[in-house]
Amino acid sequence: MRSEDTTILQYKRDGLSFSEMAKKLKGRTTEAIRSRYNNYLDPALNLTEWTKVERQQLMAAVEKYGRKWSYISKHIFQGRSVRACQNTWNATIRSKQRAMQQHISSPAAMRVVEKMHQDVLNRLQDIASKDNDAIGSCETEAELRGEEDVIE
Repeated sequence: MRSEDTTILQYKRDGLSFSEMAKKLKGRTTEAIRSRYNNYLDPALNLTEWTKVERQQLMAAVEKYGRKWSYISKHIFQGRSVRACQNTWNATIRSKQRAMQQHISSPAAMRVVEKMHQDVLNRLQDIASKDNDAIGSCETEAELRGEEDVIE
């Protein structure tokens, strides 16, 4: 633990407010000290690794309440800081995105994409061929435009 962290904890035990701490700790703002304490130093925090079940509960909570980290931290995950909830959610989302990208770029997935691409190209060629046949069968410019010849 950093000596500054030890000092913050001692000041907290002594009953100092965060603004009083900021006056004593040069170069630190009230908000920086509050954030450090609330997210990392508070003895009530659960700083253990998140379990798979907790991650699933976090995903469900975010789906239900949105990214209201303060609410989720306080009411769903007592002992987990706002920052821990937010960081864990972000890490879980990034992990899911990487897994999806790896799946999409797997050889089997690439073969499916290449087959779909080739099917689209073949369909486009068929359409172009039919259009060319239709154009070639027109005898006059009026037929090409879809107009009928008018005989006077």
